Amino acid sequence: MSHYLIVAGFALAIVVLAVLLTKLVRNLRRRETLRRMGIPLHGALTLRQAEALRMFEATEVKFKKSFPHISDAQRRAMTSDVLREKGVLPKTRSAVARDTLQQ
Repeated sequence: MSHYLIVAGFALAIVVLAVLLTKLVRNLRRRETLRRMGIPLHGALTLRQAEALRMFEATEVKFKKSFPHISDAQRRAMTSDVLREKGVLPKTRSAVARDTLQQ
């Protein structure tokens, strides 16, 4: 019986670590996207900022499926341009977004 408890404990630990790792990766990606868009990293997002973030992520996923061979920087630039044309992002790029796209 104690062997089963040990195995169950290891399985539970692995599941918890997998969930924590997934959450960490998601938060890092979101933070990177916010930084590229020029949105403050800390504090609550306004409704407009949250909608812009969702649209950016959705458009980037569409481009990733449509153009799998282009670089991430090109894909992000295309995504930003599309959202600027739609009026979701400001027409002029902020210094932060401009610097990250050049890298």
